[in-house]
Amino acid sequence: MLAKKHPELEKPVQIVKYMSLRESLQFAKFRRDINALDEASEKDNIRQEKEQARIDGRAEGRAEGHAEGHAEGLAVGLAEKLEIARKLKSKGLPMAEIIEITNISTEAAEKLFS
Repeated sequence: MLAKKHPELEKPVQIVKYMSLRESLQFAKFRRDINALDEASEKDNIRQEKEQARIDGRAEGRAEGHAEGHAEGLAVGLAEKLEIARKLKSKGLPMAEIIEITNISTEAAEKLFS
């Protein structure tokens, strides 16, 4: 993982053999620090991906809930309109007036009158 992100450290053994002991220790600490930063960065990326997935999931759930609620509301509204149309028909109103008052389709009114 370290060599992919930092190609200059690809062959640390060759680099270290030309260093003094103090430089070698500093280099080893440097490599540990880089590894720790890489791991922290990877963990942060995973955390961000999880957070984005959670946000996307909530948005999708809201959209589905909204669509279901809208469809249910339309169905209830249509049922109420048809009930009103039935009552108006029982009072003897003509089909054209029932369509105008309830705003139901001509097709629905024809079914009601048949």
